[in-house]
Amino acid sequence: MNLVGNDIIYKPGQNLTEIEGRVLYRLAEGETPTKIKQAIKCDSPSLRDIEIKLMRKLGAKTKTHIVSRGFTLNLLLSRSICLMLALILIYPANNSKDWTRLARSSRTARTTRIRTRKDS
Repeated sequence: MNLVGNDIIYKPGQNLTEIEGRVLYRLAEGETPTKIKQAIKCDSPSLRDIEIKLMRKLGAKTKTHIVSRGFTLNLLLSRSICLMLALILIYPANNSKDWTRLARSSRTARTTRIRTRKDS
């Protein structure tokens, strides 16, 4: 069950149940606890139990950390990143028809070797 929203895409994994996946997805979308409870048809203690299970399964400490771990574990994807990656794959760099990778300049400064008398 993939969930696709305005900003987030959820992919199942990490042995999450369907309900846990929905809660993770809705937390990532920024929904309030009240809206999440209405969407999954549960009460406050049940939602808290689901959040605790998510924390345990994802190794998270807070609700915010649950969402962060969701991205880290590739359960959550940003739609804008997915679009950008798709466009990169479609169009070759520099409008060339060559799909080979272009060399990039290094972020580190180049070192030059100074000749000394010993080198000669």
